[in-house]
Amino acid sequence: MPKKGLEVRFVGKTQQIKIGLDKSFPVSSIKGSFLDGILPRDTIIAVFSFTAGTITSLLTYVIENASKPGSK
Repeated sequence: MPKKGLEVRFVGKTQQIKIGLDKSFPVSSIKGSFLDGILPRDTIIAVFSFTAGTITSLLTYVIENASKPGSK
């Protein structure tokens, strides 16, 4: 007995994928970022995490030193 269902396969490169039953009314879309073409996903996550941690540390340092008495 043949199975019923939908099987879809994609191969190639693209900037954006639109998903839906009607091509002029997609239900969902998936779009890659510029960085996805340059760096692996794990590296992007590591860079953003490092940057967020560094900015948080610098802001904490600036706020603590600005609130000390005698600062200009």
